[in-house]
Amino acid sequence: NHYQQYQLSQESVDMINRKYHDLKHQIMLLEKMDDKEERKKYIAELKDAIAIFDTSADTGNDALDIIISEKNLLCEENKISFSYLVDGAKLSFMSSTDIAALFGNALDNAIEKQMQEDEANRFISLSVREENGFVHIHSDNCCTVPPDFVDGLPQTTKKDKRYHGYGTKSILNIAMKYDGETQMYVDDGRFNLDILMPLNGNIA
Repeated sequence: NHYQQYQLSQESVDMINRKYHDLKHQIMLLEKMDDKEERKKYIAELKDAIAIFDTSADTGNDALDIIISEKNLLCEENKISFSYLVDGAKLSFMSSTDIAALFGNALDNAIEKQMQEDEANRFISLSVREENGFVHIHSDNCCTVPPDFVDGLPQTTKKDKRYHGYGTKSILNIAMKYDGETQMYVDDGRFNLDILMPLNGNIA
């Protein structure tokens, strides 16, 4: 999982480097333009290109901000619509490493699944909110081909199953650590992940 996280982080860095390289040349071209209307149109295109970097999350939890900001970049690069409504302060009872592992694995799995979907259908939504003394974490994403489930966990579709499927088990174990419950299911073409944990963070 650590190696996979490193790979995804490297992809984010590579993407930023590519965008920087492109913008540098685009700005040089802009400096040489004399036609005002052409400059105006090109500036508008540059603004759209720069908007991809406006992905910094502010959820009220530093660890979650980092994870969401990084995954947002990956979603932008891969044409995945990513929306989130998150009250990160409700996760103050969790360690930063557990937050990074739980949300990192959940979003990595969702991104991987979306790469198998048509571009027009790709989406991921995430929410964290308080409900009746519990923290409710919910995510869902497009899932046109439901996976097989064994003991409530989706099974990997990769040929080599020995080193895959640990992400979902990690999510389950982290939720259990805080006396929480996890449910994963497919409904109406959506893969759903729901986690409920006591707001006071009882550690099992």
